Amino acid sequence: MVDAAVLITEYNSIEQQLVSVQHYEKQLEDIDCQVASALLEISCGQTLLEQTQKDAAHMQTRVHRNEKPRFLHYFVWDREAKVKRLTGESQQLKIIEQDLSKKLSVASAQLPGLQQKQQDVHIIADMKHQMEGRSRQLFNQVVSGQPSTQTLKHLRIGRQERSSLLESSRWFSKLSVTVCNS
Repeated sequence: MVDAAVLITEYNSIEQQLVSVQHYEKQLEDIDCQVASALLEISCGQTLLEQTQKDAAHMQTRVHRNEKPRFLHYFVWDREAKVKRLTGESQQLKIIEQDLSKKLSVASAQLPGLQQKQQDVHIIADMKHQMEGRSRQLFNQVVSGQPSTQTLKHLRIGRQERSSLLESSRWFSKLSVTVCNS
């Protein structure tokens, strides 16, 4: 009986500890979602930045080609206005590129902190699962250590009778199939 008392005390202790970590499942979902969102934002930001850099380089080529024309670019109507327009568009692309670069660096700087927080929450959630498993194990040990009650004895006897009847009915059904096939 002393063993059961020790097991019950340990069980109660674990249950009290579990109360303090119940909310970590929700935090785990939230932080996983935040990390996935940050990774997606970084990936999309890198793709957008690369495309903007390509567009800016192409725009610079167009500006240069129209400022210093070769063969057919001499025939462009109001070439100076076109150069001004292309220069303005090139400057806008550079501003967009700088903004994207800043946003990308901020998101990249925040990612390690989020990943560390995610790792911490995963550790706590794993500890919670281990405590739940130990709690179930203690419960089962206490229950199996107790003597069987009359009701439990009757239930076990009934289960044995039903399983023997089921087995005999299977044997008869196999026998009838064999006789019919002969």
